[in-house]
Amino acid sequence: MSTFLAKSFETIVAYKPGEQLGDDYLKLNANESSQEPSPRVLEVLKNAQNLNYYNDPCQHKLRQKLADLHSLDETNIIVGTGADDVLDLIFRTFFERGDKIAFPKVTYPFYKGYADTFGYDVLEVPLTKDLRVDLSDYEKLPHAVLVVNPDAPTGFLKPLSAIKKLLVSNPERLVIVDEAYIDFGGASQSAISLVEEFSNLIVVRTFSKSRQLAGGRIGYAVACKELIKDMEDLKMAVNPFNVSLLQEEVALASLEDEFHFERHVKEIIENRDFLTSALRILGFKVLNSKTNFIYASSPVISGKELYEKLRERHILVRRYDIAEVKDYVRITIGTKQEMHRLVSEVDAILKEKDHVKSVNF
Repeated sequence: MSTFLAKSFETIVAYKPGEQLGDDYLKLNANESSQEPSPRVLEVLKNAQNLNYYNDPCQHKLRQKLADLHSLDETNIIVGTGADDVLDLIFRTFFERGDKIAFPKVTYPFYKGYADTFGYDVLEVPLTKDLRVDLSDYEKLPHAVLVVNPDAPTGFLKPLSAIKKLLVSNPERLVIVDEAYIDFGGASQSAISLVEEFSNLIVVRTFSKSRQLAGGRIGYAVACKELIKDMEDLKMAVNPFNVSLLQEEVALASLEDEFHFERHVKEIIENRDFLTSALRILGFKVLNSKTNFIYASSPVISGKELYEKLRERHILVRRYDIAEVKDYVRITIGTKQEMHRLVSEVDAILKEKDHVKSVNF
């Protein structure tokens, strides 16, 4: 720590991303795609031009394309360098030190880290006994609300009706819905359909998951025009060129290849169903996921031991050292071949513990 660090940041706790241990590891720990994005994206990268010029700070082409996708207006959308950048802009635009914000106790760790760093008054709401987020717990709170749908890390999908009820109960407070995983079985429950009805709603989306562009760093927010204008004004004041020309072109190329997008989503859902069934046969409790990952625990091996045993076999999964979920591991859905390898290794680990049930796929 240097002598120049601002005192308010002296106790910050850095976010810990999934391990990056080399190409010989099977990475099932960061909810990335193990396959490349659309060929159109790769073509854009191969033939990149005009990088000697500044990019459009307003991303008009991309915003219009997204507006068309969601049957909205360009003024309902703002683009950022990944969903984290968009969330950062939301926080800085609408919150000040001491402001109240509520989110689940078990959720994406970025929320807590950011809120603590900038001095928000945080309420961490416990999950239910079955590890769900009960939105009725957030109704009429004197806090802004931030939730993921489908949930992370559990994968549960909340019905749109529950989101709408929350918005009605909190008309004077912002409700932020992070829909990073909505395309993997929950699209019909997206809160984007409510942004023109509720002026206190912001929906956050990313290209990192279903669009296979985690390294491309593209995200966006959808909200009423007034909220977007507030965010845009701050962005133009402090960081107008945050989204590069190449990022915008890559995002546009992805949106122009819906066949690839739909095929990828279908494959992930099929492989998720396969892995869920296989692990349940091996005795695991697997939560019903509508994401590109599953959350699972075993009655015969702790989450910590399973994580370590898989790591020894060069398979990386994610585990959170939080009491409520310490025996669960989060496993990213990959290719069918990768899922077969995972099941085989898990089966071998259980056999080492004299758990005799075996599975052949």
